[in-house]
Amino acid sequence: MRTNSSEHLIIEFINGNKNSFIELIKKEETFIKKILYMLLNGNLEDIKDVQQEVLMALYNNLKNFKFNSAFKTYLYRFVKNKAIDHIRKQKRFKQLKEKIQKFNINRYNENNQLENQFIMNENKAKLFKMISSLNKEEKTLILLKDIEEMSLKDISEIINMNINTIKTKLHRARSKLCSLLKDDYYERV
Repeated sequence: MRTNSSEHLIIEFINGNKNSFIELIKKEETFIKKILYMLLNGNLEDIKDVQQEVLMALYNNLKNFKFNSAFKTYLYRFVKNKAIDHIRKQKRFKQLKEKIQKFNINRYNENNQLENQFIMNENKAKLFKMISSLNKEEKTLILLKDIEEMSLKDISEIINMNINTIKTKLHRARSKLCSLLKDDYYERV
């Protein structure tokens, strides 16, 4: 086992080396942020909050990692579950707020949402916004294959789906994303 591999760092951490946890987080921080960005639709405040929750929970629960799968697989599921918990809390808070205030919150219409999405100047941010408009399955496939460059076999293990089905759904997700990019381009021209 490589001395800088995630699995090695986990073993070191379990054996009492607290610095190994710091090294592990440095190694996986970008992966964690990308997952949260996709699942939380780019909301930076929520991403920071959930990232802190993930780090604290991971610190407390890492000793339960069984090494039955790749750490990336475990980490993806761990982060995804924390993001889902956060989304559920947000929904409950929103419902409570609506009951207390007894009025409907004004919602942005689709045009305002699209305008707000494209205010950001950076092409990368635009792309992530467009990816976040895809459904969860499409987002997951694009994230794991195109952004994290995982193999189809690893993706199959993570989402428990046949490789041929993944290929088909990934092709559809990419086509949908290309269509969104084209629409954006023509709207700006």
